[in-house]
Amino acid sequence: DFQAAEKELVKSIDELGRAATVLKRGLSLAQGANGKPMIAAAVAALKNIVEAEWLDVSSRRSLNSFLQSTAQAKEDEDDDLSLSQPQAKQVAYESSSGGIVKTVEEMQGKAEDTLSDLRKKEMTDANDFAMLESGLQDEVSHGGEKLSTATKGKAANQQASEDATAKLGATKKSKAADEKTTAEMNSVHGQKTEAFAGNQEVRKQELA
Repeated sequence: DFQAAEKELVKSIDELGRAATVLKRGLSLAQGANGKPMIAAAVAALKNIVEAEWLDVSSRRSLNSFLQSTAQAKEDEDDDLSLSQPQAKQVAYESSSGGIVKTVEEMQGKAEDTLSDLRKKEMTDANDFAMLESGLQDEVSHGGEKLSTATKGKAANQQASEDATAKLGATKKSKAADEKTTAEMNSVHGQKTEAFAGNQEVRKQELA
């Protein structure tokens, strides 16, 4: 993950920087008593880096070649008494080191660039995720608002339907009442008309 990769690169950059410093001074210190521990520390640091995931094939090949040459030079030094002389030690170290200082410095630069790119990518990914998360939250919020509006609309439609049904029922009742009243009035009117006609007939007979 990002944190593990970042930690490895930061450690590698530090080790490469220290290794480059030691290797630059190594040619002058290799013949002294203090030179061996410093060179051994540089070699140990480079051994830790040789298997790093960010290391490219060419750099790994150069680093392995240097480590093998250094190991061979140490074996030759242990086996050959003539290498106990300071001048012989210096020649052996120069032979094993070759252009490794430049390679280590290039590796350090590459590690720094890789770390920078890694951090930029992590920042971009974080920003992209934040935007995606914000967009999804907006969609959820908007969806909730639409659902609320739809629910309110449904409730309003249902209420309007109930109101219309109630109004229709009231209208039917009013119409029935009006029809009943009209019928009653027509009945009374008919009765009065018949009574009036009867009275008129009686008067005609009386006058005759």
